[in-house]
Amino acid sequence: MVKISEVGQLDSGTPYLVMEYLAGATLDQRLLGDQRLPLELACDLALQTAEGLAAAHAMGVIHRDIKPANLYLVAGPEGAELLKIADFGVSKILDPDEPEGHKLTRTQTSLGSPLYMSPEQMRSARTADFRADQWSLGAVLYRMATGHLPFEASSMIRLCVLVLEGEFVPVRSRCPELPAGFAAAVERCFRVSPVERHADLAELALALVPFAGPGGRERADHCRALLGAAPPAPATLAPPAPTS
Repeated sequence: MVKISEVGQLDSGTPYLVMEYLAGATLDQRLLGDQRLPLELACDLALQTAEGLAAAHAMGVIHRDIKPANLYLVAGPEGAELLKIADFGVSKILDPDEPEGHKLTRTQTSLGSPLYMSPEQMRSARTADFRADQWSLGAVLYRMATGHLPFEASSMIRLCVLVLEGEFVPVRSRCPELPAGFAAAVERCFRVSPVERHADLAELALALVPFAGPGGRERADHCRALLGAAPPAPATLAPPAPTS
């Protein structure tokens, strides 16, 4: 995540914060023109994102707007690419003191990015939990690996219908050469019912380790360590039954 080095208040009373300067480009800029990334690099970047999100989730914060435009690539040690998560402007904070069923209370806005938004967030941003970030990360990883979005439509209404019904283009229909295990890990993020997705980001990270670089296992283990103290997701969050 982007580091904040100082917070305070000016003499005028205006609050301020000092953040690190990012010299690089967004992942969105990197993927212009349906560009694809090598599978190992795509998984490495996804694991870095999972680490950052796991740290946020462990503090009770859901990002709710994970997309390539909010992921910055900067130069790291020995030329390695480091990913920074930015823009927590539509984040949501879990309040452990709220009664069960009302924990997701402090919502800054109900907006997000429909191309990367989970079905439960489309229905009601207030009910979305940690698994909404998993959906969005899956969509980002899909785009990195295939050069396309999992859900594509000619109108916003049609896009929302596809997302709500879970009708995406399978990974290997786009790129048959991608491993079946990788495709299964990504596609599980798009289950309409959140309980059918990966249990958490650590489980997703572990599924990506075979396709990532040498540091993949360490990042997956870090996700698991971070989430050891994270608030649990609700036991069930199925889509509403159809009405007649």
